Amino acid sequence: MYTAYKSGMKWAAFGDLVTSAENPLIRASGGWVTRAVWDHPLFQALRDLEDRAGIRQGELAPVPGYDVDRDPLSREELPVT
Repeated sequence: MYTAYKSGMKWAAFGDLVTSAENPLIRASGGWVTRAVWDHPLFQALRDLEDRAGIRQGELAPVPGYDVDRDPLSREELPVT
């Protein structure tokens, strides 16, 4: 999924993959986004990439002040406030 994100896969197609049976979490839940699926760290990471793709492609608006150009896998440490 990260490769698809980096290659610029269209936001709608990316979202379809996140919530389709191609996602092993969705497949294991019988095709549904259950509470357990929603709370799973893998699903949350994929949803984050989906949102980033939407922002990049102008389909979603970023949160003000959010650095949309930062690579989600960068090794930057975030300050704790």
